[in-house]
Amino acid sequence: MNNAGWNPIEEDTMLVRVADEPGAIAHLAKRLRDSDLHIRSMRVVQHHGDWGAIAVSADPIEKARDLVKDELFSIAPAV
Repeated sequence: MNNAGWNPIEEDTMLVRVADEPGAIAHLAKRLRDSDLHIRSMRVVQHHGDWGAIAVSADPIEKARDLVKDELFSIAPAV
């Protein structure tokens, strides 16, 4: 990508399921902040009915994953 003139940004992310209701993303951000995690980025990836998928990058990512482990989307292994 660099050779093509792009400056890629690389970061570890997790995909978190949140309810489609006012304040849900703010609540997720507050949980991360209250656990002394630095939020690098949050992006809405998908919205479907009564839930949404939020891509979150936070430092340290391992601690963030542990905090929201019950809301993480599971990823099927590559075949």
